[in-house]
Amino acid sequence: MEGTLKKIVIVGSNHAGLSLTKCLLESETKYEIILIDKKSVVSYLGCGLSLLLKKEVSDMSSLFYVDMQQLKSKVSNLYMETEVLDIDTVEKKVLCKDKYDNLFYQNYDKLVLATGSSQFTLDIPGNELVQNFMLKDISDVSKIIKNLNDPAVKSIAVVGAGYIGVELAEAISRCGKNVYLFDAANRMLSMHYDEPFSNIIEQILIENNIKVCLRETPIQYLGDRRIEKIVTNLKEYKIDMVVQAIGFTPNSKLGNKKLLRHLNGAYLTDEYQQTNVKDIYAIGDCATTFSTVLNRSDVDFSVSNALRTGYIVSQHLEGQSCNSQGTQFANGFSIFGYNFYSIGLNSKWANLMDTTLKFVDVEENIRPDFIKNNNSIRLRIFYHGKSRKIMGAQFVSKEELSSLLMLFSLTIQEGITVDKLKTLDYLFYPMFSKPYNFLINAVKKAK
Repeated sequence: MEGTLKKIVIVGSNHAGLSLTKCLLESETKYEIILIDKKSVVSYLGCGLSLLLKKEVSDMSSLFYVDMQQLKSKVSNLYMETEVLDIDTVEKKVLCKDKYDNLFYQNYDKLVLATGSSQFTLDIPGNELVQNFMLKDISDVSKIIKNLNDPAVKSIAVVGAGYIGVELAEAISRCGKNVYLFDAANRMLSMHYDEPFSNIIEQILIENNIKVCLRETPIQYLGDRRIEKIVTNLKEYKIDMVVQAIGFTPNSKLGNKKLLRHLNGAYLTDEYQQTNVKDIYAIGDCATTFSTVLNRSDVDFSVSNALRTGYIVSQHLEGQSCNSQGTQFANGFSIFGYNFYSIGLNSKWANLMDTTLKFVDVEENIRPDFIKNNNSIRLRIFYHGKSRKIMGAQFVSKEELSSLLMLFSLTIQEGITVDKLKTLDYLFYPMFSKPYNFLINAVKKAK
């Protein structure tokens, strides 16, 4: 009976691959599901390292959200530590190599590439020295934690001041270490936030004794087997350990010239995450998705996009017309009690795209001033100069406001104007909001 089932081969068993697997297992339709992954573990939440260092999660096992043995019992086959070397698109099979170097073929009816992404690394002299770590590899994470418990490791360089690097810098500083945060740009998170917000981030870090080294690019690591110094384009620093948090690139080697790719290397997909080759899909970090703000295909390196694209493919396999509504590049992070959020376009992206954006700013308390338990918010909303459609937003507060980011995601996706929000039905209750809350005050300033 099982031989008659549609055979779905999924290459990659992290967020995107697991999302698709979960949806297929919950379906009334039965499938033969084969998962193949070159790693030895599944479902590692790489973004959880900073939480582990800050003791917001109890131990390393908390960063894995799927039990591998349970997963193995639910799917037809789970091949771990197995690499897919090639795809035969005519015979519809993939060539695999297991950890013992044994080669075998696995045939498929539908093939889904969920191969994720890899970290950029600086190819500079001394890169091979010990104490130079990446974040994607779970073995590196274990070594990072071990070294942070070593009193001899005192000064640590975090290379890359994106939101992962910034959060990591905070977490390492809370371990009692001296932290140097390096970035080639002239300000923090310049691709996500405008200058006023970048300045706030930098100020918070400096106030908490993190050495912010902007406009500095490491050009060499020095040491006798272990890293002892980091040399940048400007200075030299005594360093005991380096953690690289520079950025990501899609894992898209499979398919050779058969599969079309974006300029950044990701697999090009349509609104159903289908590649140009029949019966082959691509999801998550290795694939493109449509960006509503850029009005073109791009890559969204986020867990939410991985889960969303996995769901889209599951629905398409079910014969449903569910397709991607696009991504708005929502992101957020938290440092030293401050929560930062951004979505959509900002001034830098508008300049790069030659798009006319306007923006409005507000900075005020969230609740009436007489409420003792109060937090402020700084909010900037971007809208198109002609259509007046909302195109992006940035805000910072000590309040947890992730639901507000979801509201902005919907407004951008649906092309809602700032004027529509001026008469929005919202809740006033003193413990929650002002009579005229910050959002209404902001959009009313849009002329």
